[in-house]
Amino acid sequence: MLISRNLVFMDSGIGGIPYLRWVREKRPGWQYYYVADNKFFPYGGRSAEELKNRLCDLTELMIREYSPDIIILACNTASVTALSHLRSRFSLPFVGVVPAVKPAAQDEGTGRIGVLATKGTVEGEYLKELIRKFVPDSETVDCIAAPDLVDFVENRLSGAESDEVRRIVLPYLREAEKRKWTHMVLGCTHYIFLKPWLEQWKSDSLSVIDSTEGVGRRILSLLDRKGETPGNRPEGTDNAIFHITDGSRPFSLYRNLAESEGMNFKILQADQL
Repeated sequence: MLISRNLVFMDSGIGGIPYLRWVREKRPGWQYYYVADNKFFPYGGRSAEELKNRLCDLTELMIREYSPDIIILACNTASVTALSHLRSRFSLPFVGVVPAVKPAAQDEGTGRIGVLATKGTVEGEYLKELIRKFVPDSETVDCIAAPDLVDFVENRLSGAESDEVRRIVLPYLREAEKRKWTHMVLGCTHYIFLKPWLEQWKSDSLSVIDSTEGVGRRILSLLDRKGETPGNRPEGTDNAIFHITDGSRPFSLYRNLAESEGMNFKILQADQL
């Protein structure tokens, strides 16, 4: 039996795109909706209560508009802050993203682990609990807030020259070398966009780890059912929409990204939220 699924990915900006891209490559016939909540960007600076309320509002809107089979909180800050709250409020399944501490700790030859994340994630209890759970000696983990990377990816990476990217990531690579990290965990979805440059300029002894594949496989495991075959998208059918929540701000970056990903572009109106 041919099947299709409706998936909603939510983030404060473009950080969740690598997760959508990964799943869409595996299941091109499914229906995809992405929400870049640029009105509330960045989530890392929001209070827990404010973030929970905002994500509840967005979830209610997505349910009304698209009846999703699943919602992916493609943002570490949103996941560690609001995932449990959303699961208690709504009956559909949610998948969150968390810093890839577990695979870093399980990697053979693990030495010192560095986690780059937003201020909210670094200071939150969830990350601390992940480290306690998966790293026998939590003293071998450094957690560093890197909000400048979020801003750079969201607002300046598109069209940036290689030298500019190098200037923004080099301090963190130097920190990794200074602290003798063997693993750098990208604990914010925005940082995944910088991974190609980090891989290019890192030392041979450093591994750069993110959660894209792990989260993607989790999504497929929840939506794929035995005896069903993922449906093929009919030719000419648009099966992906990229939304933003504030059209009063410059949005050419979002529109250009949507076009490059083969997605329609839509501005959510104020009266919808």
